[in-house]
Amino acid sequence: MLLTVMRSRLFAPNQPKTWGYKQKRIGDVRVRLSMRCGFLVKAGALPHERANIFTSALSVEYLRNMTMHPDPRPAVLTDLQAIEEIVRQAYSPYISRIGRPPGPMLDDYEVLTGEGRVYVVELEGAIRGIVVLIPEQDAMLLDNVAVAPSAKGTGLGRSLLEFAERSARAAGYRVIRLYTHESMTENIALYSRIGYTETHRAEEKGLKRVFMVKQLA
Repeated sequence: MLLTVMRSRLFAPNQPKTWGYKQKRIGDVRVRLSMRCGFLVKAGALPHERANIFTSALSVEYLRNMTMHPDPRPAVLTDLQAIEEIVRQAYSPYISRIGRPPGPMLDDYEVLTGEGRVYVVELEGAIRGIVVLIPEQDAMLLDNVAVAPSAKGTGLGRSLLEFAERSARAAGYRVIRLYTHESMTENIALYSRIGYTETHRAEEKGLKRVFMVKQLA
């Protein structure tokens, strides 16, 4: 009964506005819920040993509800500044690791946008993520996916990857492929976890790249 009451308050229609965009991260949600459970424990309404269980269960449920992001829309030229800024923010931390700007920082997003290759996601009136898809003969190329630092931890990156796969299927592809720099080990690990397999490594334009593919059901 108590869990039901807390759930109804947490998922009330006004909660997203009350909590705000930056509180949709799992850490922020857990802190807020821990505080609420703490008040209930002090009031004798919730056994102390159940507080952590409540916090964990409701945190996961809240995040599932709050990370249902809208589908990306095709970018337009008026989005160009926001697109380039997201790319800069997402990839500039890798410059010191690679020794030069990563490939996505060198792309011409005005051309890509004009060709209809760029898609953007808006959250709370601002572009927070982009994905670049390039149709090829035998596969859809996931050329770039980038998320604004303010949207890290919200599930937006995973949502963009899922959109890329849906788009590839809708276009009739059975394979989606991508490449990333060999120094971006965290990205390689992520792609491996969601079903991509490495095919080969090669140097292109002075960048040491890892090429990966995923078979689409």
